Amino acid sequence: MKKRVISLFLALVMLAALTACGNDSDRIAQLEAENAALKTQVAELTAKLENAASSASLSDWDFEAYAWSSNNGVSVTFTGTPVSYTEGQSARFSAWLEGELVAEEDCTWDGSNFVGTLDLNAADGYCYYCTITDETGNTTEVELNTPKNPFDETLIDMETSLTSYCGMMVEDSELEGTTLTIVSGYAQVQLPKIGQTVGPVTCTGGRLVLEYAGQEVARRDLNLVTGETLDRYAAEIAGIQFTIPSMKDDEQLDIRMEVTLSDGQVLTTAGGSWFYNGGKLFLVVG
Repeated sequence: MKKRVISLFLALVMLAALTACGNDSDRIAQLEAENAALKTQVAELTAKLENAASSASLSDWDFEAYAWSSNNGVSVTFTGTPVSYTEGQSARFSAWLEGELVAEEDCTWDGSNFVGTLDLNAADGYCYYCTITDETGNTTEVELNTPKNPFDETLIDMETSLTSYCGMMVEDSELEGTTLTIVSGYAQVQLPKIGQTVGPVTCTGGRLVLEYAGQEVARRDLNLVTGETLDRYAAEIAGIQFTIPSMKDDEQLDIRMEVTLSDGQVLTTAGGSWFYNGGKLFLVVG
């Protein structure tokens, strides 16, 4: 189509030259009419060419992602709506990292959208593209999600988005008889931005677990609340009490925190130990 437009343009130039040099008024009128007709054809062909280029693109797209059970990678599903679809049109979904192609897949057509899924190892700096091929074999590359033009930054910096942890600190405690009281302390939770199910991850529960000789003695729920951002939770640990068993010198108690996430993951961390000696408990921060 481009070659035809160029040929028509050259014909216009030649006709214009003949018009300027001719002396026959009838011939000039004829050439002017042909010139006008050719201009119309050029305009129509140019419009068709521009429309073909624009239609071989996407009007909208979105992503869904979920972490692998190993938490060291993510399955990313792309859904793209073409500007217009004609029989024979196809699309290919690809992911690049540090300038190298790391994964690509031919998309399927579900009747309304192109759909493709890539399995990607955890890393930061991914770029995502969709290459559309029209029925004539011409291709158009659509930039979907890159550091320069981010659509969903959680999928660009994927390794960071998979990061999650919990931490706790017992600052002070006291023992009266068989009652151990945590006087002060705090807990923090960092949620992953990509979970093992589709959708945002939330914290569904937290608890402190006390152990003696490797066996659970008791557990107490924590009131975890959202922190500075929606993916962070925090709690003050104060006034929480446990009834402890009878202990001998050099025996110890251990405490840990467990956090349950909405995608089924359980985060856990050690919170410290108490050593019993001479009727007293001595806190050792873990």
